[in-house]
Order: sequence, then C-alpha cells, then structure tokens
Amino acid sequence: MENTDKQEILIEVKKNSDAIRELSEAISVFASNVDKRFDQMEKRLDNVENELVRLENKMDAGFASVRSEINEVKKELTEKIDNLDRRTQEDIDANLKDYVRLEKQVDKLEKQVNQLQPA
Repeated sequence: MENTDKQEILIEVKKNSDAIRELSEAISVFASNVDKRFDQMEKRLDNVENELVRLENKMDAGFASVRSEINEVKKELTEKIDNLDRRTQEDIDANLKDYVRLEKQVDKLEKQVNQLQPA
C-alpha cells in the first residue's frame, strides 16, 4: 500500500471519527434535553397530583360540612315531628276526654228530659 493511500485512509478515519464524535455529542445533548423535559413533566405531574389532593381534601371538608348540616336539620326535624306527634296525641286524648264527658252529660240530660216528659 502506498503512502498516499494510507494518508487518504487516515484522513477518512479522522473524518469518520470526527463525525462519530459530533454525532455522539449531539446524542448526548439530545439525551440531556430529554432528561430535562422528563424532569419538567415530572414536576408538572407532581403539581397536578398536589392540586388533586388539595381539591380532594377541600371537597371532603365541604362534604363533611354538608353532612353535618344535614344531620343537624334532620335532628331538628325529628324533634319537631316528635313534638308534633306528642301534641297531636295529647290533643286527641283531650278531645276524647271531652267527647266522653259531653256524651255522659248528654246521656244525663236525656234521662232528665225523659223523666220530665209525661208518660
């Protein structure tokens, strides 16, 4: 092999190694950029996750508040219904006593009227 052939081969090898080095550097830069983008995406996903947790906590607190209010209203309504039932029963009992008393008075008056009527 001649000296010029060797020199041409060396020149080609140097060009190829330069190209490989440039390609390697480009791949390294690309990989670094991909890593940065993945880091950014991970941070964004962490932020979204944190917001979801915050929203979930806020909703849980709101639902707990609504449940508490519903339970208070339910308790008040139950007490009012119980009081109404009690008063209604008391009124029924009082009216029944009045009816029985009036019925006895009517019977008594009817007996007196019958006694006063000539046979």
